Amino acid sequence: ARQRISEIAQMRVDARAALESAIDGNDLIVLDDALSEAQRLSATDHDLTGRANDRLAVLTRRQDAKDDLLTAITAVDRADLEAKITVARDLGVDEPTLHEAAARSRELEHMMHRAERHLRRDTEGDDYEALRDSLAEAVSYNGAVTEEQVQQAQARLAQLQVIYNCEQDLINAFETNSMGHIQRKLRQCREAGCHSQVEADGEAAASRLRVRMARAESNLIRLTQSGEDPQELREAIDAVRSMNAAARYRITAAEDKLRELER
Repeated sequence: ARQRISEIAQMRVDARAALESAIDGNDLIVLDDALSEAQRLSATDHDLTGRANDRLAVLTRRQDAKDDLLTAITAVDRADLEAKITVARDLGVDEPTLHEAAARSRELEHMMHRAERHLRRDTEGDDYEALRDSLAEAVSYNGAVTEEQVQQAQARLAQLQVIYNCEQDLINAFETNSMGHIQRKLRQCREAGCHSQVEADGEAAASRLRVRMARAESNLIRLTQSGEDPQELREAIDAVRSMNAAARYRITAAEDKLRELER
């Protein structure tokens, strides 16, 4: 028993010393554990416990500031990051973390300047997708561009979207079987001011359709006059109908011929 009493007394001395050391340190977990152990062994007093709790509060605020700073480092809000750096520095957050935050702040500053340049460039340009992407990037950074710049970019984007939609409609019509449809999309593109290359591609698609229509009509006429295979003639009639490539009287003549071949 006397030996155990001696061991406990030494444990109390050690626990108190550990708590004193932890109060002077910067490790929140070590201090919290040391305080718990000292209280368990009744190795502390009101004054020492008060000092430990005060230090715990300081280290907790420091850890919270560090956690907030690390979160801000992964975000793209430079103003918020700078505010977090100031708080963290005042609360004594370690230098490596502060250095990492400062480096991230400089990186964000560069990215914001670049985003602003790209937005100005694309607002003056005529590429809808480029302006759409650069506007989204610019507004993702707090303070990279002014509200006036955003409004100008949005107004220009609305103009370019009309052109973009017309171009997409025309592109989607490149493989159509309807000459009327592709001609309507070409007219809409001209009125909207689409890019000349897209209009040229549309004209080329219309030319290809004209060739297909002419060939389909020629094939229908040939099979109507001298064809012997009803399936071949039936397919020729369907092709002409799908493209509206022949006059009604030619289709009627072909249908009469098809009935003859099927008898």
